[in-house]
Amino acid sequence: MQSTALTPPKLDALLLTTCDVQGGRTDELLRLLNSVSQQVQEDDVRVIHYVLLQRSEQAAAALKTDWVRHDVRFLQLPGRVSLSRARNLMLNEVEKDGLLSNALWLAFPDDDAWYPPGFIRRMTTLFFSAPQVGMATCQYSSAPKAVADTSNSGAFEVLTSSGQFVRTVSSNTLFLRADMARSVGFFDERLGVGAPINGGEDLDFALRAFTLNTGKTLISRLPLVGHRDRQVWVRSTYFGGSLFALARAARGDVRLWWSFVRKSLVGIYLFANGELKPKQLWASIRCALKGFATRTPLVEKITTP
Repeated sequence: MQSTALTPPKLDALLLTTCDVQGGRTDELLRLLNSVSQQVQEDDVRVIHYVLLQRSEQAAAALKTDWVRHDVRFLQLPGRVSLSRARNLMLNEVEKDGLLSNALWLAFPDDDAWYPPGFIRRMTTLFFSAPQVGMATCQYSSAPKAVADTSNSGAFEVLTSSGQFVRTVSSNTLFLRADMARSVGFFDERLGVGAPINGGEDLDFALRAFTLNTGKTLISRLPLVGHRDRQVWVRSTYFGGSLFALARAARGDVRLWWSFVRKSLVGIYLFANGELKPKQLWASIRCALKGFATRTPLVEKITTP
């Protein structure tokens, strides 16, 4: 049963994070867990946090989490999988545990992201008080703003530009009503770090949610989520994946055609500027063609890790 003002959810937020234990970011993961744990204690929010640990043979030694005060559920893999595959394994586990039916909203924070004080409570209030809102997004920054320090509790407003959504949304700043997440399904395993097409899995998932959303999408132009600032190299490294996602989305939703054209023009600029090499440009063109030709996300058989 979908939660309404008269039928509050049993769970506020579901968070899904993956971490390569041997990749040198366990300190950042602990920072994320600490930011969530503090808000669970101080703001009385109900959170279940799935964390998939990859290359986890040394997990016990690398992670000391006895201080965590919220519900963290660790899954482990001895090897490595792509980012999209890792998220699908967690989504499958969430469904198996029956939690999407009980949660209000869902997010996919990276292991090096964190939530400033009051953020989880703000998102919970947003989705609970406005049943017509299907999804929300905001900016991120290495120096994010706490909700209490912003005007109008984060200054969320109704999205009026699909282009603004494309330029803003990321895996760290996509927040979905739980039943919307179920409608979107799984991440496309062609895309993402470690997949055949590097990057684009978060944008593809977000755009599929955007096209399915019959309610409102909210956006804040403020940096309300903590994460390292955008790096210049990201534009060329993940360009092909983003172009694939936009090509597929534009084929089914006319609102996204200009975003696809704009992205293509950005590619021409990056190529002329020497930031995008000829081999990368040609690979990106092939990605766009695959995006146009492919309507269904690729999801290999899901097994529990």
